[in-house]
Amino acid sequence: MERNTRIIEKQRRHISVMCLIFCFLAVFFSLLVSAPVISEERPLQKFIEEERNFGKTLEVWEKERKEALQRRVATPLDLVGQKLLTELLAKEGTLDEVLSSEPYLTYLKERVGKTYEDYAAYFTAMPTPRLKTNSLFAFKDALPPKQTTEELQAWIRYYFQIRKFYAIPDILNDKTRYMAHLNKPYLELSMVLVKPPTTKSEEKRARAKLGEVLRIRRVPHTMARVETQVYHKAWRKLLETHGSRDGLLRCAITTPDDFALTRSFFQNTEALEKWILEPLKSSKPKKKGR
Repeated sequence: MERNTRIIEKQRRHISVMCLIFCFLAVFFSLLVSAPVISEERPLQKFIEEERNFGKTLEVWEKERKEALQRRVATPLDLVGQKLLTELLAKEGTLDEVLSSEPYLTYLKERVGKTYEDYAAYFTAMPTPRLKTNSLFAFKDALPPKQTTEELQAWIRYYFQIRKFYAIPDILNDKTRYMAHLNKPYLELSMVLVKPPTTKSEEKRARAKLGEVLRIRRVPHTMARVETQVYHKAWRKLLETHGSRDGLLRCAITTPDDFALTRSFFQNTEALEKWILEPLKSSKPKKKGR
């Protein structure tokens, strides 16, 4: 009887949450249909010009970010990294077990400034406060001024949700799944940044805010896409050049934070390795079912 009561209460809470989401969606899409970024004060021509300028700025920023990352991942192992690799290759066990050994954990402490009990403790802590701060710093200047702590947290959460999104196997080859998976993080971001209006004046501000979110979200999204592409390509090359075990260890040594973050998206290292070795997007389009 008590168990049934708990189940009923849990279902009630679930229904309440779903109702709240449905109400927000109703308001959200009503704002979207109301053309949030175009008004009498902001005619279509001006909107088009602003979007074009923003797109050009984003293209330049994307190119600079990509080139910087490519230089970083192309840097060969230094003497410390080579010595560590030799020590790790001499150890037996799975990748997680080898990376839980004293040599790598010591190396990790020197790189990230924190001691972890084992490798699982490290990647399950992802994204760490350090990684969040570094990532936010990379695109914070593109955000509107005077962001609250809650808003900054929403932006950085959105960025890491998109990083995880791009790690979904075969996601770029299925447009339907692609859009379906993107809806959730975007909705969560909008629920924090765009408060449902209760008056006409608030509705006008909400439309403007939604337009701003639609534009600015392209920055962390682009950053997540570029970083996934660059790291995936670099890691794939390491595995193809040096083999599975040697290549994965090189990934963990050269890019400890981002490799651990990506490791956290997968149930095991076998799934991670499979994702690395497969292209992010197939060159051949999928055949439609008959």
